[in-house]
Amino acid sequence: MFPGEMMPASYIEDRTAADDAARFAKLQQEAMRRAQEQQKATQAQQQQQRTPYTPQNLTQQLLSRQPMASPGSSGLMGNIFQGFVRAASASPSPSQSQCTTPTPAQSHTMQITVAEMERRMKEKERDAQVACMPWL
Repeated sequence: MFPGEMMPASYIEDRTAADDAARFAKLQQEAMRRAQEQQKATQAQQQQQRTPYTPQNLTQQLLSRQPMASPGSSGLMGNIFQGFVRAASASPSPSQSQCTTPTPAQSHTMQITVAEMERRMKEKERDAQVACMPWL
C-alpha cells in the first residue's frame, strides 16, 4: 500500500467528515434510544401508580382492608353520637368561610371623599326628619 503522505488532502478531509457524520448519527441514535427508554419507564411508572393493588387471595384481601372510620354501633346511644359526629363534620370550618378579606386594591376603591361623607350625613339627617314627622 502507499503511505499517508501521498494521499490527497481532499480524501483525508472527506474521510474525516464522513467519520464525524457517522459518529454524530450514532450519538443521535443513542440519545433517541435513551429518551424512548426513559419515556417507557415513566409511562410504566404512571400506569403502576394508576392501577390499584388487587389482592391475590382472601387472606391478603382481609389484611389489606382499610380501617373503619368509626366503629359501628347498633345501640341507641351509639346512633345518637354518630349523628353528632356527622353534624359536626358537616359544619363549615372557619378556613372555608365564604367571607374574604378585601385586597388592598379593593380597599383603595372603598375610600370616599369628605364631600361624599357630608352628602351622606345630610341625607341621613333628612331621612331622620322625614321619619319623625307626625302623620296626621
